[in-house]
Amino acid sequence: MSHIMTHPENGMEIIKAEDIGDRCFSGKGWSKYEQKINDVTVHYMARVNGDGIMTDVTDFKFK
Repeated sequence: MSHIMTHPENGMEIIKAEDIGDRCFSGKGWSKYEQKINDVTVHYMARVNGDGIMTDVTDFKFK
């Protein structure tokens, strides 16, 4: 988990910002990302600025 929190940019975008249905994140530039480490999948929400740099990461969930 600590690796994912320190390197969220290694994740794969699975739901783009314009397709987010959750009202807490919808319309605010958040996308859903996924990372797999040692057969554990972690989903999280991240916001990317206009330069393509992740500025905020939150809502980590183990799958």
